[in-house]
Amino acid sequence: MAAMMICIMIVGCSGEKSEDAASEAASVEGTTWQVYKIIDGNTEKTGDDIAVYGEIIYSFKTDGAVDVQSNGATETGTYAQDGASIEINVGGERDMELAEGELILNYGGLEFVFEKIS
Repeated sequence: MAAMMICIMIVGCSGEKSEDAASEAASVEGTTWQVYKIIDGNTEKTGDDIAVYGEIIYSFKTDGAVDVQSNGATETGTYAQDGASIEINVGGERDMELAEGELILNYGGLEFVFEKIS
């Protein structure tokens, strides 16, 4: 249950090139992201090391809704993006950051790193 709640609260980053490209590249609208790495201090965990958290997927809809899939359950909330900063509200408010092609969510002392899958 605790792992599921951590997963539901997680979110992240995407890269910027130039000011014009940043506007388009940084938009999460209509995209889907999956956790592929968790950073705990100086330790990066991937693959089997993060399996305990289950599959965590964020799908950003074009209407400001976000679907969060975690441990086989899906919850829907809202998101608002301002540049590289994304505020998510699914069972509580969380801030994510888009940087270098990744979406990053800091939660519970961990950094959840998402990669764009669509």
